[in-house]
Amino acid sequence: SQGVMTDSTPYRPLICLSL
Repeated sequence: SQGVMTDSTPYRPLICLSL
């Protein structure tokens, strides 16, 4: 998912997108 956090898998898309 795209966001502040760099996650290789869409494990926490809500947190990534919200931040």
